[in-house]
Amino acid sequence: VSGATKGALQQLQLQAKLLGASLTPNSALLRFAGSANLTVEQVNKRRSELLTTFGLNVISIRPEPGAVVLAVERDPRQVVSIETLWSSWTPPQNGWGNQELLIGVRERDGSHLILAPSSLHAPHTLIAGSTGSGKSVLVQNILLAIAATNSPEQARIVMIDPKQGVDYFAFEDLPHLDGGIIDDQEVAAQRLAGIVQEMDRRYVLFRQARAPNL
Repeated sequence: VSGATKGALQQLQLQAKLLGASLTPNSALLRFAGSANLTVEQVNKRRSELLTTFGLNVISIRPEPGAVVLAVERDPRQVVSIETLWSSWTPPQNGWGNQELLIGVRERDGSHLILAPSSLHAPHTLIAGSTGSGKSVLVQNILLAIAATNSPEQARIVMIDPKQGVDYFAFEDLPHLDGGIIDDQEVAAQRLAGIVQEMDRRYVLFRQARAPNL
């Protein structure tokens, strides 16, 4: 891929001095020396030509100091199993429970991708994407990471699934589930109302203790 991309850039009259290359599960990451004749903008304008003329699907282009990094789609994509991920993961021991969850690998360097609602990220997470993009697989990874690194006393999961739980049959007997998989609309509304009441109860305790958080 690196040789084909370098040759394609040169044919498009763009400078192509390759500084380094590495593979990720989805692409080949190619670092080219940046110059007045190779910028992010110039490569971005040629993405259609790179695809239609040279068969190179450039997934992303990003600037780095002194370099332009291209992510070129690899075929076939590598399947990353959760067993492979967890074999190189040591969950932190930060007291009561664990909130740093390994959910994948970073595209840019293959390092661990961590979801940490308690420190790195906001406590509320919206997962969005087109059909077949992997939303359910991601949610399953999050649930498994929670359950594998926390006891049922440390983590209670309220799972509401309007699709009758079809994506989560394997989780029905998970001891962390509070009330099983909820697929009834009225029950779901009652559970959400109860969670709001619990949230308000905790805020009262925070106020009485004159503390903003735990």
